Amino acid sequence: IQIKNVHGKEDTYVPTSHVYQLYDACSSSKELVIVEGAKHANSYQTNKTLLEDKISSFLQNNMK
Repeated sequence: IQIKNVHGKEDTYVPTSHVYQLYDACSSSKELVIVEGAKHANSYQTNKTLLEDKISSFLQNNMK
């Protein structure tokens, strides 16, 4: 199972430190994307281009 974690750097609801704990605990193939300036559940709206590029690349590399 391939895992992609996306987290907003300015999230005050779920601390960014939590995504690092999840990332470190995962033994699967994984990628972590921290979106600068994004609040909780706002990463895509904050940086659409970054996430579209990261998700496209992730799918291309893992849907074989």
